[in-house]
Amino acid sequence: MYRNLFHDYRLIDLTTRHRAETEMETERLRANQNQAERTLESRERTHRQRVKGLEEQVSTLRDQLGQEMKKRQQYIRSDKFLLIVIGLYERCIHCH
Repeated sequence: MYRNLFHDYRLIDLTTRHRAETEMETERLRANQNQAERTLESRERTHRQRVKGLEEQVSTLRDQLGQEMKKRQQYIRSDKFLLIVIGLYERCIHCH
């Protein structure tokens, strides 16, 4: 009888220790998972900010390029106009 009680006590003790170890391991894994999730969220936030900054930079560069192209087109047009005026002037001089 005492032998069975001792055996039962020992079994309960081992089961209780195993459960406690399992719960501690589960808590450790949960904490690691939470930390990994926070790290991932932080990296994703940093990535989104970087992408947003690059998109803004691309937009600014496109605007600058568009302005530069307009300036060059105006310059080319004014240059062509000047060449036409000079050509007409030269023709006019040769006509007289």
